[in-house]
Amino acid sequence: MIQINELRIGNYIEEGKVEKIDNSIDEIYYSGDRCYLSSYCNNINPISLTEEWLLKLGFELTGSFYRLKKSKLIQIILHDDGLDVCNYNLYLHQIKHVHQLQNLYFALTGAELTVA
Repeated sequence: MIQINELRIGNYIEEGKVEKIDNSIDEIYYSGDRCYLSSYCNNINPISLTEEWLLKLGFELTGSFYRLKKSKLIQIILHDDGLDVCNYNLYLHQIKHVHQLQNLYFALTGAELTVA
């Protein structure tokens, strides 16, 4: 399950894409299958970060790294237990879900990471 403070508008979750967050009642509004739905956070599930998702988000495999096509600054090494993100020789580990990568990318660049 995902904690409400882990999510930002635009994050992808199994149920769809986060559109609105109401912290006062721990409710998430998301769009999925062309519907606009809401759910309490105990019903929200993360998407595991896989090679398929990295490719959807605009990364490409170069050698042993996945590199974001539009930026040479962020490289990723995908492991069975998560991934390592490399930025200016900074190594971060324990990113296992799509929304975590989206949040890290936003924190580093100020831009959204969306499906390409």
